[in-house]
Amino acid sequence: MKNLKKKFIPCISVLIFILSFSFIVKANVNPVVDEAKLLSQDERDKLIEDIEKFRESYNIDAVIVTANDLQGKNTRDYADDYYDYNGYGLGDNKSGILLLIDMNDRKIWISTSGDAIEYFTDNRIDSIISDISKYLSNEDYFDACTLFLTDIQYYIDSGIPEGQYTYSEEENTLKIVLIALGVAAVVAGVTCIVVVNSYKNSKSVSSVNYVDNSSIVFTKRRDTFVNTFTTRTKIERNNSSGGSGSSTHRSSSGNTHGGGGGSF
Repeated sequence: MKNLKKKFIPCISVLIFILSFSFIVKANVNPVVDEAKLLSQDERDKLIEDIEKFRESYNIDAVIVTANDLQGKNTRDYADDYYDYNGYGLGDNKSGILLLIDMNDRKIWISTSGDAIEYFTDNRIDSIISDISKYLSNEDYFDACTLFLTDIQYYIDSGIPEGQYTYSEEENTLKIVLIALGVAAVVAGVTCIVVVNSYKNSKSVSSVNYVDNSSIVFTKRRDTFVNTFTTRTKIERNNSSGGSGSSTHRSSSGNTHGGGGGSF
């Protein structure tokens, strides 16, 4: 029995070390990466403190990244890759949300992963971007980041929208292409049939044979401009469609992400 315990002690020690190391690495993942130097140290510390509370309350990660150089990537790919390759995400499905502020092109991207995809529909992401872009345009970077955290907490507290659904951008694009090709094939086929039939039915008879010269009477006609009338009809926009939809795509790592972007 003593020998058995001695054999298990090293294994247990190694397991505890691995678990402890994993926790330390996770705890040391920086949730605020200010590469563009937009925030003071006190502002970064306050945002980190708020994010840690957010993580503990919702078990969903939150990340803020500012950058001047996206290394040749667009905002979507940069945000997704930064999230995937820097150890972010909580739980088995790496749930979390990342805000990227690109100062070079003055663009914003919000990337979602895991459970966050269901909470943050396309419409909700658009609303967040609209909120924070006003502050970013005025160079109120700390207030923009604070409002970002306030908004995401509000939407999670509101719950997953009723009727929420998720759809793949890649599959949707493929469907559109196939439909377009099908329509083009039908139109081309009908056109060919009409042209072929027109050649078959044509006769080598002069048009003079069909003209009754005695029935032709030429008269003079004069058009007089009187007035013009202009009417305007307002076109109402339909904002009801897609309110609960979350579009998704695959990142370079193969993970599924939702998200959306804008400019400021």
